[in-house]
Amino acid sequence: MEHYKYVIVGNGIAGLRAADTIRSEDRDGTICMISEEPFLSYSRPLISYYIGGETTLEKMFYHEQDWYDKRDIKLELGNAVVRFEPISNRLTLKDGKEISYEKLLIATGGKSQVPDMPGKDLDGIYTFTDLDTAKKIKEKTKDARRAFVIGGGLVGLKAAQGLVDAGLDVTVVIASNQIMSQLLDETAASIVKRRLDRKGIRVILNTSISEVLGKNKVEGVVLESGDEHECDILIFAKGVKPDLKFLKNTEIKTGEGIIVDNHMRTNIPNVWAAGDCTETFEESFGRSTTNLVWPRASEQGRIAGFNMVGIPREYRGWFWMNSFQFYGLSCISIGNIKPTGGQFEVMINQNIREGLYRKVILMDDKVIGALFVGKITTIGTLNGLIKKQVSVKGHKEDVLEDKLALLVF
Repeated sequence: MEHYKYVIVGNGIAGLRAADTIRSEDRDGTICMISEEPFLSYSRPLISYYIGGETTLEKMFYHEQDWYDKRDIKLELGNAVVRFEPISNRLTLKDGKEISYEKLLIATGGKSQVPDMPGKDLDGIYTFTDLDTAKKIKEKTKDARRAFVIGGGLVGLKAAQGLVDAGLDVTVVIASNQIMSQLLDETAASIVKRRLDRKGIRVILNTSISEVLGKNKVEGVVLESGDEHECDILIFAKGVKPDLKFLKNTEIKTGEGIIVDNHMRTNIPNVWAAGDCTETFEESFGRSTTNLVWPRASEQGRIAGFNMVGIPREYRGWFWMNSFQFYGLSCISIGNIKPTGGQFEVMINQNIREGLYRKVILMDDKVIGALFVGKITTIGTLNGLIKKQVSVKGHKEDVLEDKLALLVF
């Protein structure tokens, strides 16, 4: 049996940040990173750019092998955990290898699933959360013509962008009445949708698919309305959930994700968790929740790493911020953009034809959220106002203007 002081299950950004932090503070403690994927840590946000030919496979990886070698980090890649015994500090891997540890970090990330429906096992159906699948999709695009993407969140639309850039005719099917309903309001969503329309991405709202057509491979889909559409590729890019499969029948407490305290520690004293697999209290939402975004996972990995080496650090919740771009159209959402209850003001400046939209939400003369599409130059100042809860009394109209950055509060 191999023994390590620190074992990290998962090699996404949370696991990588934890390993880097641990090694920076503990030069001698042995470290092992375990992943069921056969790859070094890579950037999942780049998957759509890889499929669309905007980046190469080599540029997907955060570090090359020598980075791990220089830090004496042992890698077990392509070797999933099949048995976990938290009380005896033991893991069993797919190849039969047994590993014991002193301290463990669970950073298994999230997984999307193909829903149960007729035809769900046909060739040409994919999810959009891992590099192995991305390589298969990229290969498939060489002889495919039409693709359907199910899900209108950021992952789904980035998948659509990658497929269009690869030369395919792409349709996105969304159950709600707008794209990116978790990040944008209806006006901002309409601006982004116009940009997607111009680039050839067709969007169908307020429906989903009920059946996949084909014998051995995908040939089409049936919508809830009964309409049939041809396609060669079908991607499910919604319903990403924490990957908790190897925790079944263990003592680790879970809800939607692994329940951790503000030190990223689970209910087992020498087991921590970080990233998309966790459930934490988030002040932006006012409740415990999962929140599968890259910056949060990175920060949690760093915090967990410090605590694992005995340096106290607290995770104070992730300040909600998400930025993205579609074909040159920049969008950013920070803080609470959809408040409920309480007395709040909404300030809006928009030019839909020019693709410009600014929305700022205030409560008690303080900025609590902002949503910008197009020109986003002052978002940094607003970010500071939200975090510091500075009063903008007397300057409310200025929060929408470019001169905001020049004002002193």
